[in-house]
Amino acid sequence: MKQAPVLDKKQYKALLAATKMSRHSDRNRLAVVLSFGAGLRAMEIAAITVADVIDANGEVKEQAFMLTSFPTLITHAEIHL
Repeated sequence: MKQAPVLDKKQYKALLAATKMSRHSDRNRLAVVLSFGAGLRAMEIAAITVADVIDANGEVKEQAFMLTSFPTLITHAEIHL
């Protein structure tokens, strides 16, 4: 099976810089970091809720554990925040 192309360090930095120019720069930067840093897919990133990362006291959780289930995909991700 052929491997998908991967961004090199220079391309990754350029992508992060490009997110700063977008309307929702914080959201877009977070999506890029979650995709490349945690290896999450787009549908896994889209499924993240506020409750996944913010605790009952309004503080950012130290880690988030998500179990996602899609028709052909069952995964879990542990993300240290």
